[in-house]
Amino acid sequence: MQKTIKSDMIRSNLILILLVTVCISCLHMYHIYGYTVRQNREEILTMSEQAKNSLNNMLNQLDVLQYQVTESLTRSAEYEKGSPQWTREGVAFLKDTENQFQTFRRAVPFVVDIYWLDDYGKLYTTDSSVKREPLEEMQARCGMEGDDIFVLPFKPEYQMKEEQGFVFSYLKNLYRINKGREKRGVLQIDMKASYMEGILQPINENPYCLAYIGAEDGGAWIPAGGFHDRFGQGREHSTYELEYVLDNGWRLYVRYSNDFAFKSLKNNLASLIILLFIMVPLSVLSVYKYSGYLTRPLQKLTGRMKQLESGELVEIHTVSKFEEIRILEQGYNSMIAKMDDMMTKMTEIKTENMNAKLLALQAQINPHFLANSFELIRSMAIQGHKSDIESIAEALAMMYRYILNDSQEKVTFEEELAYVKNYIRIQEYRFKRSIQVLYRIDPQALKCRMARLFIQPLVENAFVHGLELKEGIRWIMLTGTVTEGRLYVEVKDNGVGIAPERLSMLLEDISDYAKKERVQTRRMEGSRDSIGLKNINKRLYLGYGEDSCLKIVSEPGRGTAVSFCIAMEKEGPDGGA
Repeated sequence: MQKTIKSDMIRSNLILILLVTVCISCLHMYHIYGYTVRQNREEILTMSEQAKNSLNNMLNQLDVLQYQVTESLTRSAEYEKGSPQWTREGVAFLKDTENQFQTFRRAVPFVVDIYWLDDYGKLYTTDSSVKREPLEEMQARCGMEGDDIFVLPFKPEYQMKEEQGFVFSYLKNLYRINKGREKRGVLQIDMKASYMEGILQPINENPYCLAYIGAEDGGAWIPAGGFHDRFGQGREHSTYELEYVLDNGWRLYVRYSNDFAFKSLKNNLASLIILLFIMVPLSVLSVYKYSGYLTRPLQKLTGRMKQLESGELVEIHTVSKFEEIRILEQGYNSMIAKMDDMMTKMTEIKTENMNAKLLALQAQINPHFLANSFELIRSMAIQGHKSDIESIAEALAMMYRYILNDSQEKVTFEEELAYVKNYIRIQEYRFKRSIQVLYRIDPQALKCRMARLFIQPLVENAFVHGLELKEGIRWIMLTGTVTEGRLYVEVKDNGVGIAPERLSMLLEDISDYAKKERVQTRRMEGSRDSIGLKNINKRLYLGYGEDSCLKIVSEPGRGTAVSFCIAMEKEGPDGGA
């Protein structure tokens, strides 16, 4: 059978569909498993933190309760006396104490009973049916090595109530206040184990999770449903355990497994297999039906032709195996190469023309600087200021060294600012330091790159046309800031300003000069003085676009502000852009 685009497309796409289907299915199953495990762990961690906080809150309530009970006992004078025999005062103390115990018990919902067995064997309690001897034996078994202990849940044998459930106890030694460490008895508070079990219930409702309490001596209390029920034989390797230390020294253990994730995976696998049995035949049918139309080589060639229409020249690097498409690809690549060469040459010509225009515009400015500077030097020489002549000559030399250094088309704002400061240095001699120059420069702006000789003509206009004829306080402010990725430069003075009619004509004149190759500018007073502004505006228009052109704001008698804004170009590590 002869190899055709259609047959090859059917064969390759069938293989591709099968591979993609298998890969997507595996990735999907893996994602489901991982997501289920993460969600379960996060849920268990959240519930465990809540259980720990609830248990600590319960222990805090118990701590407050035992302080209240102890205080109520020690506050009575009969507590210090004590006697093995019952007296009238002792009986009154008994009744009062049990009434207070009843009040305390009702105030805390999880408390079952409160007992105080004093050192004479007298029992003060909220439950008259309690058996004293089993209670004494239980307290004796606890040892009471410290001042207080917590006892894990147990079935109280000293209770005669048949319906009495499991309790956990808090035991505390009580001492006489005025006789040092002389023991006065043992305070015992029994609490419902079901209350603590209810706190752990949200965790234990999960069949793959178990929360239980452990004591410092190694004992543990496990709610209904133990390890063998939830974590049977062979599951030990897949279980994980969290541990939290409670305020009373007990530990909350939370053990869980990821076996549920496999169950969830099986449930999703069944639905996924059904989906695959539906998708694969449909995909095969679609490939067979449209294979004669959807051929990759032709799509690639068509896409390149569309890119060519939008101006993108992209070659086809992979040569097709089919003779017809290969001839088209070779012809297309040959055409792209010729067009790319032609566009490169046109770009070079356009760049050279622009550079020539920029250089010509820049050259127009230099003689004007030179004439003013030599006139100032001549004036200083006549007056005999030798040191001033030296300073002016140095500034002039640094300015022309900057102008003649054409190793880089663009310089940093910091270099351009240094050039402007040399010019201002000369002008300060000319105006006998009667003009104050202010600088407001953003440190970020210093490293921005820009074309040469944009700022000095603006400063010159401020000196000559703005401040020369003004009386009183005179100042110039030079601003350089960075805003939203653009360098903003402004030269502002408080000089004589520009009349509205003349300002309108000036703005129109410099705009026409920038946008047209040849323009017949209108004659107006001082038109020759605006050549510097026109040159700068034209260079901004050619180099940075219309949005970067000069903006002039002026008010007669109050001053003028000239500004421009260009895209920020940072200085590179090697000093380039």
